[in-house]
Amino acid sequence: MPQLKSPRDEIFCQQIALGRTDSDAYRIAGGKAKQPNRRTTALRAKPGIEERIAELRAGTQAEFEVTREDLINFYGRVLMTPVGEVNEDSRLAQEVSTTYAGESYTKKVKMVSKIDAARELTKLMGWYEPEKVEVSGTLQGLLGRLMGVRK
Repeated sequence: MPQLKSPRDEIFCQQIALGRTDSDAYRIAGGKAKQPNRRTTALRAKPGIEERIAELRAGTQAEFEVTREDLINFYGRVLMTPVGEVNEDSRLAQEVSTTYAGESYTKKVKMVSKIDAARELTKLMGWYEPEKVEVSGTLQGLLGRLMGVRK
């Protein structure tokens, strides 16, 4: 489906597809009504609006689709990349900050946590097994022990 003829309608659809609320999308598209919910309800009822939103959402979803293999590769790169090799342009840089002192500055690059990556990778690969604890006795006895009551 091609873009809608009305630029406002097209912007509205694009904003909805990006996850904005109807009211926010309406305002971004240039709407100025005091009660935007009434306007958005009417706007969504216009021919082609819902179809355009669905088309844009499908395109956005396909563009950002991440597979299990993608995640395994990412976590593997986090674990195997030395911290010193991560710069501000790296996909493994989680945060970049710059501190100025006079005419000089210091740039600090924070890498994605290796521990968190290892934890997520073990879960993804099925290596993470929750610890099983066996409890015996009666429920009343267990509750008594938890509450500090001795029999």
